[in-house]
Amino acid sequence: MQTHLKKRVEIFIEAPLLRRVVARFDSLRVSGYSVLPVLAGNGHEGAGRRTASWATPAR
Repeated sequence: MQTHLKKRVEIFIEAPLLRRVVARFDSLRVSGYSVLPVLAGNGHEGAGRRTASWATPAR
């Protein structure tokens, strides 16, 4: 089996920027990437969980 060295880059963006970032990847001929949803988290506005309308504060 032949292996290849790769680099992993993680980019966190708001959903409205997704199309622009993907278009840029395409223009740069990025050969592989994944888009993952954020299901829960905690930040300066407190904890939240993903819902149909976005994130709601965890209580």
